[in-house]
Amino acid sequence: MGIAEDFTRLTEDFASSYDERMAVLGGIKKNTSALLTSAQGLLKEFEKARNEMGTELRKVMEKDNIAMQNEVKRLIKGFTSDHEAMAKAQKDTLFKGVAELRDDVNSMVDGFTKVRGEMARTLSSDLTKDKKRRANEVAKLLEGFRREQKALIGELKKANASWNRLVSEMARKRGAPVKITVKPKVAKPPKPKAEKPEVAVEKAPEVLVAEENIENKVLSVVKDMPGVTLKEIGDTLGIHFVRIAGVAKNLVENGKIRKEDKEYYLEK
Repeated sequence: MGIAEDFTRLTEDFASSYDERMAVLGGIKKNTSALLTSAQGLLKEFEKARNEMGTELRKVMEKDNIAMQNEVKRLIKGFTSDHEAMAKAQKDTLFKGVAELRDDVNSMVDGFTKVRGEMARTLSSDLTKDKKRRANEVAKLLEGFRREQKALIGELKKANASWNRLVSEMARKRGAPVKITVKPKVAKPPKPKAEKPEVAVEKAPEVLVAEENIENKVLSVVKDMPGVTLKEIGDTLGIHFVRIAGVAKNLVENGKIRKEDKEYYLEK
């Protein structure tokens, strides 16, 4: 009896519990359906909002794109204008620089031409003076040579006359016929090819000195004027330096004087 009652109560409790569970499940199902409906509504609103936002964004982007294009065009226009102004300024500066450089080059060329003309005139004047100087020196050397030649011819004539007298005297003593000696011929110096100098040449007087006395006089000049040159010795003695060149050479070889470059000194 007790088991049956317990089983009956258990069955009643189970049935009662089932109803409650079904009621709970129904409530859950209802809540779930309401939640699903709400979610779907939210999704629709989100989709709508998204579409509206997309449309608005596209409009904003299109507007911004147009504004950006206009700004880019403005910048390009400004850059082009600045570029053209800069190019013009550079062109003007370049033309100005080229003009200044051309003027400087022309000025330098004019200056060079002027200096070259002055140098040419100076060189021509110096060459003319040098030509006259050399012509004068040649004339002096030729005059000295002619004087030396004249003196040598006179000495040769004297020696020839003495020799002829000696030959005649010896032939007379031997009783042999006199043989006439031919007088020596001295070749005339060739005429210089240099032009005749326009400036009058001052002729320096020369004194003919006996050959045996020249050596002593040269020694005296060298002693009094250490470092004297051959030309200075000749000027001092009034003899052309060509005539005393051999004398000076003999004095050097004999150890009486010494030569350093072109200067002569008395040996101690």
